[in-house]
Amino acid sequence: YARLGLARARHEPAGAWGARVARARPADAPALRELIGRFDDWRYAGATEPHASRALARDLGRHRPQSRPGDDR
Repeated sequence: YARLGLARARHEPAGAWGARVARARPADAPALRELIGRFDDWRYAGATEPHASRALARDLGRHRPQSRPGDDR
C-alpha cells in the first residue's frame, strides 16, 4: 500500500489505517478488515494457538492490494 500512497503512519493504529485504505480502495476493504481483525485478536487478546499465529503471519505476508484499471503495476 505504501507504493499507492497509503502507507501506515507510525502513530496510526491498524484499524484507522484500514479504514483510510478502505475509503481509497473499497475493493480491498473486506480482506483488510478480516486481516486487521485477526491481527488485533493476536496482538491484544492474549495467547493465541501457535498455528493461528503462523497462519496470520503467512496471510499478512501474502496479502497484496487488488489491481484495478489505472494502477501502475
